[in-house]
Amino acid sequence: MVDSSTREPAGSNGYVHNVLFSCGSVCGKRVEWRMAKKTKARVSSPKIEREKAPEVKESKPKASSRTQATEQKEAPPLLEAIVNALPVLISEVDAYERYQFNNATYEEWFGIPTNALKGRLVRDVLGAAAYEAIKEHIQMALAGQPRTFEEKVPYKTAGARDVHVHYIPHRDTDGAVVGFHAFIFDITQRKNAEAQLLHAAAVIESSEDAILSIDRQGLIQSWNPGAQRLYGYGADEVLGQPVSLLSPPEMHSALSDTLERIRRGERIAHFETTRLKKDGTRFEASLTLSPIRDAMGCITWVSAIARDITEQKRVEESLRESEQRFRVAAESGNDLIYEWDLQSDEMRWWGKMEASLGYQPKTLQAWEKTLHPEDHDKVMKAVTKHLQQGEAFDQEYRVRRRDGTYRYWSDRGTALRDARGKPYTWIGACTDITERKQVEQKLRKLTQQLLNAQEEERSNLSRELHDVFSQRLAALAMMVGEFEDELTQSPAVAQETIRKVQEEIGRIAENIHDLSRQLHPAILDDLGLAAALRNECGVFSKQHGIPTGFFQDNVPSLIPPAIELCLYRVAQESLHNITKHAHAEEVRVSLMFCGADLVLVIEDTGEGFDMGERRGKGGLGLVSMEERLRLVNGTFSIQSVPGQGTRVEACVRLSN
Repeated sequence: MVDSSTREPAGSNGYVHNVLFSCGSVCGKRVEWRMAKKTKARVSSPKIEREKAPEVKESKPKASSRTQATEQKEAPPLLEAIVNALPVLISEVDAYERYQFNNATYEEWFGIPTNALKGRLVRDVLGAAAYEAIKEHIQMALAGQPRTFEEKVPYKTAGARDVHVHYIPHRDTDGAVVGFHAFIFDITQRKNAEAQLLHAAAVIESSEDAILSIDRQGLIQSWNPGAQRLYGYGADEVLGQPVSLLSPPEMHSALSDTLERIRRGERIAHFETTRLKKDGTRFEASLTLSPIRDAMGCITWVSAIARDITEQKRVEESLRESEQRFRVAAESGNDLIYEWDLQSDEMRWWGKMEASLGYQPKTLQAWEKTLHPEDHDKVMKAVTKHLQQGEAFDQEYRVRRRDGTYRYWSDRGTALRDARGKPYTWIGACTDITERKQVEQKLRKLTQQLLNAQEEERSNLSRELHDVFSQRLAALAMMVGEFEDELTQSPAVAQETIRKVQEEIGRIAENIHDLSRQLHPAILDDLGLAAALRNECGVFSKQHGIPTGFFQDNVPSLIPPAIELCLYRVAQESLHNITKHAHAEEVRVSLMFCGADLVLVIEDTGEGFDMGERRGKGGLGLVSMEERLRLVNGTFSIQSVPGQGTRVEACVRLSN
């Protein structure tokens, strides 16, 4: 074991330098740094260069306090910020297995502030079980051997995690190992995904259905045992062969048309057709064809699932109507199944009706009476649209039990029609989703509580900044002003210095005021939403040099605080996105009251974007805006066209 007293002393920035150099070697990239001293760094953009730092000897006279202050001021915390921002555990451990540096991710995992970790033993922080799992690798790293491994580690506080670990020995100038750098990546999600892929592969291999994949040229690329049993071909006989091999000759043209539909992105489920076995036997098959996309969203493959339904078709020939009713019911797989005879208005139920309602409605009118008053009109309109226009009937609503309480149902139904298209009976299935709805309500309540807590914290911080720091800085500025008057006999240089100090203090006060406004604008509480938005537009225009207009029309004087805060945050986030992405020359913010709706619109003349490409890729800011509006029963929409700017609209209905 190497005596730690021989190590070259290093402060926080020194550890960060070492860690970043090691991180560069882990990532396999060359990182060059310009270093003027060991404890300071300056990063130039976009090219990062390395210049040899002048050697600092221990016998060099100690720098003056003024020089030290200058060096400290010139040393930005950029390196430490980079290390702390990485979602990776990064640390430096000395030869005695004590932490000398930890990034902020350690606090997220183990709940211990980083400044409290220095000097603590690895075993104490990670826990005995976790330490035993990695002990051998630590010892080998301290012996000078770099270690890279994957292990499931039962951490004391962070729980069991799959991790990918790099240990890189750290040597002093004489080449002696004085510790190691640790880089620990959480790969739990990756391991879980791998397990799911293995499970999916096992399911395909064990499936009784024929499952195969087809490339864009129509050639078979995969073939499971179920396909071999169904068609009679071995995998070596069909791989690379055209899929038309499995279809009768007269149906090749229809097959080509079907594959072309899949290539365009359609999905065809339970398509009934005729297929051909190796021995020439024809059979009735039910096919489900789906497009498979690559990471870029391009369709590269077609998956096909085939099931022999010959026997099923034979039974349908003799019991067509009865089998149709119960086949739909069986495929739904729900708790309750019902049939509504449209001619007699009678309803029949199967399943756990007594447990769900405690009785069975015998007619549509009796069923209507079980509906919650707030859901009645919505559900009956959906029934009418399905019968008259064929729109899908898939509804969630509340029904009254015998004891007067309500349960949530998910109801999916379909009308069976005769040869003329006239509906004659209705088959449906219901699932009791009460527990799911209760969980959703709890989650919604929790979300609101979290947002309220966030706003309360911001409000407290805003008051602290405004009431304490601003007043103290103002008083300091006054004191410096009086000091300037008293130095009339001093050189002009002193007066100029004091003037600069006054200006700097004024700028600091202004910055603190801006920060206070961003965290929680007092103007929102004092003057209302319209005044707060007008002020925000003015500040935005001044800071970013983008002309920003604010317009209001018929805005009520009294708006619920939750709605005011919601719309203000939407405007803030939208303006922030404009500075990051839009490159706009002009911005317009409008607040209008139309009918019973309060509408906020943010428009810019920027670059815009393709809505199709961005669909499903919203960031945290977009999710936050949508969630805020959902909590106040509002709606949120974005319209954008490349080269024509972007329009964000938030709408909230105000109650009487």
